[in-house]
Amino acid sequence: MVYPGTDTPIIARKDAEYLPVPKGERPSLGVLRWLVDMDTPTIAIVNYQAGNLRSVEKALEHVGAKPVVTADPRSIESAQGVVFPGQGASDPSIRALRERGLLGPIKDYIASGRPFMGVCLGLQLLLDASDEGVERGLGVVQGRVKRLPGAVK
Repeated sequence: MVYPGTDTPIIARKDAEYLPVPKGERPSLGVLRWLVDMDTPTIAIVNYQAGNLRSVEKALEHVGAKPVVTADPRSIESAQGVVFPGQGASDPSIRALRERGLLGPIKDYIASGRPFMGVCLGLQLLLDASDEGVERGLGVVQGRVKRLPGAVK
């Protein structure tokens, strides 16, 4: 079997996605591993410098997913799932998301109905506003994050 329109052999085809083998080369072990794992979901972990990234990455690896820590909007758009982690304060986090151009891609991803999970601050930032700061949240969920009373920890 050859790559359509060429004489380059291919080693696999899945849903019209071809993996060409360069002339004179044999499939590498990495490509073969990729073939075995074709159905492993790629999960984007949003990196905006405010998250428990390694903890989330290890948890996803443990359940067999292929996590990708990223601040690239294209990686978020193309992922099969997104985890929006977070720890820290609301205002600097929203500013960091805005500076990286991630506000729109996160909202668009959620609107697409694909799997999404917010963790801690990552979930709180989905609301309209927060008592922790003055920056607007993403507004995906109506409401305001309220500060717990001082006696509650």
